[in-house]
Amino acid sequence: MRVSLLPGKADYGHAIKSLWMIYHTGQLVKDESLVNFAKTNAGRLLQEGYDADSGTWTSAPFLDENGKVVRNLDKKWWIYAELDQVAGTLSLEEPSYAEKYLRSTVNWWFDNMVDQTNHGVGNLLIWPTLEKQLPSAVSLEKRFSQLRACFSWLYYFCGDSGRTSKTLLCS
Repeated sequence: MRVSLLPGKADYGHAIKSLWMIYHTGQLVKDESLVNFAKTNAGRLLQEGYDADSGTWTSAPFLDENGKVVRNLDKKWWIYAELDQVAGTLSLEEPSYAEKYLRSTVNWWFDNMVDQTNHGVGNLLIWPTLEKQLPSAVSLEKRFSQLRACFSWLYYFCGDSGRTSKTLLCS
């Protein structure tokens, strides 16, 4: 079964998070069919959600006035963090994800999403001007998502060195 987003009905953040949960559930219950389903479709979704021209993640597909599928290039912090998180998770088994996606997306995050003045993360940046639409906000959910995304970045910058995601989280 192939997972594909319905334009105007879904976003990459919720879709990739669902696949991430299926992946970890499959690992937990030792069901390779769940793990393989999640890895295969997460790879497809990451490819679909990545904009190679800008080296960034997109938020969601939608239909334009002519009925053509286009991607929303606005940057929502949590969608960006979820996509980086899954790319980082998959990089633990398939290092090409780090080179293909994280090399550019992580740098873009730190250069544009991190508010160096107020030491937070912007909620939404409008593409291509990067105009901030919502002020930075501090919430438990945001901090938790940022922490999870940090594990992806840690892997990108430090490498795996033979560690699994479990030992990376627990050591």
